[in-house]
Amino acid sequence: AEQSHRNIVPEVYDVIEEKDLNKYMSKYNYICYEKADNIVGVDIDESITYIVGPEGGFEDHEYQNIVDIGFKPISLGKRILRAETAAIYISSVIVSKCQ
Repeated sequence: AEQSHRNIVPEVYDVIEEKDLNKYMSKYNYICYEKADNIVGVDIDESITYIVGPEGGFEDHEYQNIVDIGFKPISLGKRILRAETAAIYISSVIVSKCQ
């Protein structure tokens, strides 16, 4: 953050169990899902929580449970990304849309 002259340091959490997701919700909540239609950028002054699934993707019931508690599905594009790459990619997309 210092090297990049960032005013805000993003919080990155370790793996969180599905049952605990509601503790991490923000003003904007997204689940990165390969079947979603849109990628969304929001104002950088707002809190954002996004979920990146495991390799192999979410089970149907996991996806539905996450959407049911208030996470909106977003796409990361046409390609299927590795879990660690997806997290970096979506962070970059959010920052680029918020500048």
